[in-house]
Amino acid sequence: MVPDFKFNKGKARQALALGDLERAVLEALWEHGETSGKEIFNLLGKKHKVRHNTLLTVLDRLIKKGLVLKQRDGRNNTYSAKISREEFAKEIASPIIEELLDVSSHAAMSAFVESAGRDPEKLEELKKLIREAEKKNS
Repeated sequence: MVPDFKFNKGKARQALALGDLERAVLEALWEHGETSGKEIFNLLGKKHKVRHNTLLTVLDRLIKKGLVLKQRDGRNNTYSAKISREEFAKEIASPIIEELLDVSSHAAMSAFVESAGRDPEKLEELKKLIREAEKKNS
């Protein structure tokens, strides 16, 4: 029997709800920094076969989700990611991991260690994080 994961925590549901175009826009903002709507269209319009207004709508949705900032720059608007790629990943991962740990902490941790163990650098980073957590709890 497969557990029913509802991911009731807002951030997890929000992250899982991002569409392909929303993710592409965020990636462009992380890569290029503060960018105008026109520049985003030049970067993504042809590749995703969308119109300029579609990208502006996507940007507005990302603003409402609290992921993008909009600033007025004369007659134009510029957009930037409100959080870094790393912060976003943590916001996604934390509630999902908490929910998985609630279902079976051993299975969740085993899967995580197994996955990290495939890459020596990731495994070292995991060990470092565990040591830091142990120091905080001492």
